[in-house]
Amino acid sequence: MKKRKKVFVIVLACFFVLSLLSFFARFTKLTAQVHFNFDQKSLLLITEYLKDEPELTIHTFDKIINFYSGTDVTEVPLNKIENQAVKKAIQYLFNVRGYYYIERNDNSIIFTKRAWGDFRTGLVYLVDENADLESEVEYLTLSEPLSDSGWYYWESDYQKWKSIHLW
Repeated sequence: MKKRKKVFVIVLACFFVLSLLSFFARFTKLTAQVHFNFDQKSLLLITEYLKDEPELTIHTFDKIINFYSGTDVTEVPLNKIENQAVKKAIQYLFNVRGYYYIERNDNSIIFTKRAWGDFRTGLVYLVDENADLESEVEYLTLSEPLSDSGWYYWESDYQKWKSIHLW
């Protein structure tokens, strides 16, 4: 009985450590491409929906999805979206796939996958392929194209950006 208890505790500890490591695992271009391929249907559906929208931010807070349009910070409930496929895609990306923000800017749609401190990373789609990615993603420090045209992996790090641009 004691041996079984020890094995259980060891397995539980390993699970905890692996979960912690996966939480802090770096989202790189390689993992971004894998996530893009896996989430492509939802990403493309949301991108098509948001192409005709003005500036808009979608984020999660305590598993509630909020919409903010432009400079108006009035909350728009998710159930106001009439397109059920888009609504399900947004819920899937946030609740299952772990995305934090979706932002529709002038020429881009930004999907933030990881965010901690001053560091953010994710995927971005340029609505206008001639747009300057650095003006679309705040504090951009790295961007690399993905396999599909218009899609990029990006990183922003305020401290790193500040050391490059302000000094």
